[in-house]
Amino acid sequence: MTLAQDLFVSLVQHLWDFGKETRTRQRVSHMTPQQRRDWRAREFAEIQQRAAKLANLMSERDLLKRGTDRAQVRRGYEIMFLHDLGVRTSQYLLEGEDIRGLDLHRMKGLNQEQINRALGDSTTRLPDYLTAPESWRQA
Repeated sequence: MTLAQDLFVSLVQHLWDFGKETRTRQRVSHMTPQQRRDWRAREFAEIQQRAAKLANLMSERDLLKRGTDRAQVRRGYEIMFLHDLGVRTSQYLLEGEDIRGLDLHRMKGLNQEQINRALGDSTTRLPDYLTAPESWRQA
């Protein structure tokens, strides 16, 4: 494949993905509250499966090196996937999510509003540009 063909295929793929995300965002924004709850439950179930698969790929040696356990890694992946889905659909999917004790300091794209809607505590590590809500300090 030539460079021009490769660039064309890449452009088409990006346009397709953009259109798909736009349709999903519009579909979610027009849902009733009940439809949104059902959609959210389906998406969360899929995200939990994907996160569990990824966490199971880590060896015990890697977990020891990181100083964490498989459950923490799985929760980190879940939050990362929820955040990504929330950004793509313009929804606050971290609302009410338990992120206590998670290390999110390397996660990009989080905003203060998402953090304010999540359940965290003083052991939750956030990126430098975010501050923990007052309620987290009391927990």
